[in-house]
Amino acid sequence: MPTALAIPTIGLSVGHDPGSHIGTVESRTVDGVWTITPPEASWVDLQSAYWWSQQRYSTLPGAPSAGTTFLYMHACSQVHCAGNDLHRLRRGDAITLTTRTGVLHYRVDRLLRLDKTPQGVGNNKTLYSYGRPDQLRLVTCGYAPDGSSPFNWAVIATLRMPA
Repeated sequence: MPTALAIPTIGLSVGHDPGSHIGTVESRTVDGVWTITPPEASWVDLQSAYWWSQQRYSTLPGAPSAGTTFLYMHACSQVHCAGNDLHRLRRGDAITLTTRTGVLHYRVDRLLRLDKTPQGVGNNKTLYSYGRPDQLRLVTCGYAPDGSSPFNWAVIATLRMPA
């Protein structure tokens, strides 16, 4: 399981101190709509990232990995949360994911802005390409100027294999 996440470009550090951690989250259906919502009951929850632990969809990270690893986090419009700056990432930016067995280095391939609709985030084949080895997906909310959250940001990254 992932234990820490670092993205130096945006100053993100999760799981490196007691104020944040890497937890787990599962998908569920609410009012007929499929969703993944990380915990949000505490300040620490908002500063943390959550591995989608249903291994039918999201694999454990490794070098190499058997499939795609998904991490979800909150972005907030009025306070700082772990996912607030994911939208600032660009192609080539470094992401470091620590596990119990080692450190994995990823590079950002692209950033997606996906509407929160079944046609947007729910069925996006680039985001939800479950079986692609050595892939990392980071997902968070996006905010409009009026404070609403009608879309998600999704970071698509690939593992850099050691030389």
